[in-house]
Amino acid sequence: FGSRVQRPGSSAVRPPHSAASPRHPGPQSRGARLRRWPVALVGAAVAFPAMRHRRAVQCCLIGAILCSFWQICAVLQASEDVRESLRSNGLRFSWRELGLWLQWSLITAVGPRRLVPLLRFALPQYASTVFYYGEAGHPGTSGLVALTVDDGICRQGAQRSMLNEVLSLLREQSAHATFFLSSQYLHAGDLAKLVADGHEVANHLPEDREYHQLDGPAFEAEFLETDAALAPYLRNGRRWFRAPGGRLTQAMAEVLQSQNVTHALGDSYADDWQIKDSALAASFYLRQIDSGSVVIMHMPERGFREHTLETMRLVLQGLRDRGLSAVSLGQLARAAAAQPLASPSSGGDRIEGHGHLRGARSRAIAGVLDG
Repeated sequence: FGSRVQRPGSSAVRPPHSAASPRHPGPQSRGARLRRWPVALVGAAVAFPAMRHRRAVQCCLIGAILCSFWQICAVLQASEDVRESLRSNGLRFSWRELGLWLQWSLITAVGPRRLVPLLRFALPQYASTVFYYGEAGHPGTSGLVALTVDDGICRQGAQRSMLNEVLSLLREQSAHATFFLSSQYLHAGDLAKLVADGHEVANHLPEDREYHQLDGPAFEAEFLETDAALAPYLRNGRRWFRAPGGRLTQAMAEVLQSQNVTHALGDSYADDWQIKDSALAASFYLRQIDSGSVVIMHMPERGFREHTLETMRLVLQGLRDRGLSAVSLGQLARAAAAQPLASPSSGGDRIEGHGHLRGARSRAIAGVLDG
């Protein structure tokens, strides 16, 4: 689960297109596609008895439900008649806001962790991606949550940076984080401040834009540009990468493997950069979070995504209220490795051993937080 790219001052929603455009069909063609989904669901139901694996059945159901939901949202958004009818009855809201609420309500209800097997089945390049370290398979992660912050530090220049405010909030909440940084958004002293406060830095490529169209050598050049900027500040040996927009290609995965770099997404995300109601966004995050979760948030800047600072504050306060500690991704990975009951490839809870060893777990967590 990753974030989508947004430019300062740009709208998160694409402008409407003509119904006659072949690339952007209008409401009628969208409705026709929507009507085909019940047929697909019936076909899937008929095929279920022949399927041996229960997880495959669950993945098919979740995929069908999500596809149906997104088709419904597309039809509603295109239906100006319905919108005007609602406005005439005194209901005033944007379809984008309604769509975001419905989307994240559904994903949160299903549970992002349940979607990971579906993603890996459909897109094999995510097979080695870290999404979370579930407590059932990694008991050392009990009580720990990794906080990750994307798109740092500030694309608009040092004068609009809110790094000091973010660091102050993290100190206030006794929290640590992994910052996925874009090398062209860094300014003098930024990395030194992060590392001095015990935070971790990671690669998010030079800019917040799409890179999935690049071939292997072109992507590697972009990756190494940011890697060189971060190298003097990397600690504990592990190198993390997150593809902008979460869009990882097979070419990217092969380069990362050759560089011995781990791709990380997360299991707790709610479009914090797009949902300006911080309380609403925080409620989605907190309903998704469990021990071993990896939380994806975004760096605030003055005049751009500034509201994400308040969202971060509410999420951190919610974690403390639940007795959970926010740590860096590296700290969470070390806690998971301290008591590996499951395979190190995370995003699942495949158990290879038995027992929880509560006393050892407590000592392991203390060691991770100290480290």
